[in-house]
Amino acid sequence: MNIVGVNAPNDDTEDKQKEDFYDKLRLITNNISSRKEIVIIGDLNARTGSKRNDPAVGPHRELVANDNGSRLIEYCKQYGLRIMNGFFQHRNVHRYTWTQTTRQLASIIDYVIIKQHTHIKPQDVRVYRGAECGSDHFLVIVKLYLPCRKMRKEAGLENGQKITLDEPRYKVKSLQQDSVRFLYALRVANRISAIEDGTPERMYQGLKKALQEAAYEALGQEEESPRKTTPIWWNADIEDLVITKKAADNKWLTTRGVEDRKGNINVRRETNKRINIAKNETWQKTCSAINSFLGSTCSREAWKTLAGLRKDTREKRNMSLITMEEWENYYKTLLTEVRVEFLRWNKMSVRLSNKYQK
Repeated sequence: MNIVGVNAPNDDTEDKQKEDFYDKLRLITNNISSRKEIVIIGDLNARTGSKRNDPAVGPHRELVANDNGSRLIEYCKQYGLRIMNGFFQHRNVHRYTWTQTTRQLASIIDYVIIKQHTHIKPQDVRVYRGAECGSDHFLVIVKLYLPCRKMRKEAGLENGQKITLDEPRYKVKSLQQDSVRFLYALRVANRISAIEDGTPERMYQGLKKALQEAAYEALGQEEESPRKTTPIWWNADIEDLVITKKAADNKWLTTRGVEDRKGNINVRRETNKRINIAKNETWQKTCSAINSFLGSTCSREAWKTLAGLRKDTREKRNMSLITMEEWENYYKTLLTEVRVEFLRWNKMSVRLSNKYQK
């Protein structure tokens, strides 16, 4: 994943500076492989307006557009990107990223941009106003779901071909046949004899590679069997509710009507409620069954241990959200000016203000 932080020129800047900025941004985008993900975040000083059924701009935006907004939309459509701020519906207080209270101005100029066709699943983009750090911009947080992928390693064969070793599982049972066992031993002996002397780590990697390639050629890999993904708390009632929820989602996405949105929210709320009830009931039954096997002498301690196994999802992933206090302290330090010329100017301005006050 490539994360690009940007700060675009203002809308009233000369066209030459704007063109230089987007030329540099296009150069960075071109150097990123099309197979990799890209996330662009920052202050783009652009107002793109709102559009329906548009791949780059969402419907939940402000109505105002400017020249920077047109340039940004052109850039996003050129590279197949999407401005995610407009695809999540929030109140205005959670949409506007910049405000100027003295002139009563508010706009959306800080964006999160990702690919239109991507493996990343965005969950939400919104403004949080709790962190006050001396800036007229508000904190914008994007929640992304990143599906994990298995790492793949390539190993070369003698004829120059490459095989992909992705947590391989070989047909070990075929070693019971004398011919297969002889072939495997022959392949292993030939490859081990070709390992050159070196460091212990290098010799270990060579031995590991020799065994895997010999197993791949002599035994072959097992076909992956489909894993059962249905949870134990799943039942027919929940399946019907999920089907109803998907139908309500599709209906609301098609019509965008107020009544359809209310119905979608009600169905979603009922589905989540029933799923949580089914999970809790299954968990309680499992704990009770295990507790009955443990006996009465240590039932209390056993129950505490089993209840502690059900941890929060974020703890299972070893991830914790950044608190609002940490954001505030970070940006206060970042925005504190320590340059000598600024400090001199600041002292001079204080003296002048005190003089005029007297």
